[in-house]
Amino acid sequence: MLPRLIFILILPALLLSGLSSTTAQDWTSLESGVKYQLIGTWEPDKFEKIATSELAEFMDGSPLKAEYYTGKFEKPKHAMRLYKVAYPSVIPELNNQPTVGTGIIGVPVDVDGPRPIVSYQHGTIFGRYDCPSSPDNSIEYKLMLAQFGSQGYVVVSADYFGIGDDQKPNAYLMRESTEQACLDMLKATRQVLASLKVQPGPLFLNGWSQGGYSTLTFLRRLEKEGVKVTAAALASAGGNILVMGDRWMNNPQPGDAVYLTACVSNLLYAAEVYWHLPGLVEEAIRPEYREVTKQFFDFKISYRDFAAKTPGNAKDLLRPEFLAGGQFAQHPFWKALNANEAYQWRCVTPLRIYYGDADEVIPQAIALATAMNQQQQGAKTEAFMNGPQADHRGNYVLSLFKIKPWFDEFLK
Repeated sequence: MLPRLIFILILPALLLSGLSSTTAQDWTSLESGVKYQLIGTWEPDKFEKIATSELAEFMDGSPLKAEYYTGKFEKPKHAMRLYKVAYPSVIPELNNQPTVGTGIIGVPVDVDGPRPIVSYQHGTIFGRYDCPSSPDNSIEYKLMLAQFGSQGYVVVSADYFGIGDDQKPNAYLMRESTEQACLDMLKATRQVLASLKVQPGPLFLNGWSQGGYSTLTFLRRLEKEGVKVTAAALASAGGNILVMGDRWMNNPQPGDAVYLTACVSNLLYAAEVYWHLPGLVEEAIRPEYREVTKQFFDFKISYRDFAAKTPGNAKDLLRPEFLAGGQFAQHPFWKALNANEAYQWRCVTPLRIYYGDADEVIPQAIALATAMNQQQQGAKTEAFMNGPQADHRGNYVLSLFKIKPWFDEFLK
């Protein structure tokens, strides 16, 4: 059996089982430059498998007992057509350099009237194609389709820049790029739905882990742009990326996920490129680990290979002088982390934040800090604990059972 703490990150590569019963069709091009392609149709029995055997495999090794999630997904009602999307965008941190982002739209079949849209922001992935636009590689997106899509929701997800077909450097936790990728994917979605003669309904947001941070910053961007979001939810996430990053690097705990070393490494490489911090990696990462971390960031080696050649916690990966520079957050990297927060605004959208007491990635204090900040400003934000056995994966799965009925209430 795979080690419990790395199972979530390499599971997608173990679930390749063929895309679907439908052969991918040719691309359809729109005048805006958006392209879309039908890549598969998933029938209800596919969702039954996702909600049973694949869910059990995903949760293998979690402290959360099977009775907490077995049989809890709603019985699928609709088949889903899956459309891969390529859309033109720009990279804000790189002087609006043009790029082409990718993502996916799951459209339920045989649904009358407007169809509600839920934009799902995915969590950390360590394989270039373990992303939503390769849906059989993304257990997160499959669970969203099983719980939301098969019930009549359109389920949209951007891959983020540097993931999937986009060959730019991985924009891991880069706020402005994350916002832009999600915003332009949403715009592309509306164009694709119009082309498919599908009427869009209310917009919802959901995200887990990295995707929770992405959901917060995307929500703020949408509110700035005047785009109405009916409700939003996130699991295992926080908006204060400075505190989160400093906790991972300077204060490792015995129960931490072993893959936090990889998260920190990728963050540093992304920051050097997107935040214009030349020499950051050399300054931060110990010399003996630079080659393997660079290969990993470039998707040239697997997480398994990375883990075999790097320390079990991020603090041992990094130079002590670099860590010491974070004490007062005056070094350019720490300043940039602080500037890329995703919680310092008064949210007007109803927002629910879910956290688990056994989460090995996001301690409840980080999740609660975002909720408390919003509550102090009078926002419609609530926080819910999913129980003492809810680890990172468990918190995500349990949150799906609660978010779906809550979203449904806004459709009545």
